[in-house]
Amino acid sequence: MWPVLLVGERGTGKGHLLRAIARSTGKAPLVVPLAGMPESLADSELFGHTRGAFTGADETRDGIILTAHRSRAPIFLDDVGECPPAVQTKLLTVLEDGVFRPVGSDDTVSVGRGPERRFKVYSASQPQSLTKLRSDLRDRLATIIVHIPPLRKRGIDVLLLADRFLREAGAVKHATARTLSAEARLVLLDHDWPGNVRQLRSVLLRADFQAGDRAVLDATTVRASLRAEPETALGPSDADAEEDFTTACFPTMAEMTDRHFRAALDRTGKNVSAAAGLLGLHRSTVHEWLRRRRRAEPGVEETDR
Repeated sequence: MWPVLLVGERGTGKGHLLRAIARSTGKAPLVVPLAGMPESLADSELFGHTRGAFTGADETRDGIILTAHRSRAPIFLDDVGECPPAVQTKLLTVLEDGVFRPVGSDDTVSVGRGPERRFKVYSASQPQSLTKLRSDLRDRLATIIVHIPPLRKRGIDVLLLADRFLREAGAVKHATARTLSAEARLVLLDHDWPGNVRQLRSVLLRADFQAGDRAVLDATTVRASLRAEPETALGPSDADAEEDFTTACFPTMAEMTDRHFRAALDRTGKNVSAAAGLLGLHRSTVHEWLRRRRRAEPGVEETDR
């Protein structure tokens, strides 16, 4: 019953994670998207209203809180850092005392306190938005905190997610899922992904659409899909990229290749076959890389299961 707060940048998959957690309870979460929601609407959405409480309130309506209490469904407060201040006060009262008043009502509704409360509260926020929450409400929502790292810090996870999105695309079309070439995988690994998982999914689905009847997505198609992203989601401009090539600190292709091979082997516990699968290569290619590394760095180990 403890409240759970998911913290991560936009597009890191907070909503997907919450839904996966909620599915384990057998109940779909009641989602309240608070970003940009006016105070009056957020108040009515969460706590309900009586008939005639405001213009357009033609009938009494239960809010999310009471609906969740009656159905034992979890609540998901998305972008909770954007919750209007007055509504934050009412939320705190519900979490601490288990009571609230619907908009336009003089009667107090009780949903229980602590173990008496019959619904779970999950919330999500971008890190910078947490400062907009009153500290006592933040403490109540963050009994359990789950930090979701940005995609740029998740290494080889990029390839695992990419393969999943391509399988989803294939399932929608009732067709065999496309695969990524080794060069295309390097392109994905080298991108910073400012839009995180959401951006990666968009890029892969766009590339899948553009690939025509090809079974394998190559690096050219993936790069073209990246260039089609909105300007704010792109990495350095062509001019910046050209300038970067002249700097001494820019990694060579060999250095980038070594980095990706190491990441794949670390992720798979030095399992050559599994690492080759992640990289989209034949395991003989990984063996050859290891042989070269052994000559340069004695002591490099591997397993093959």
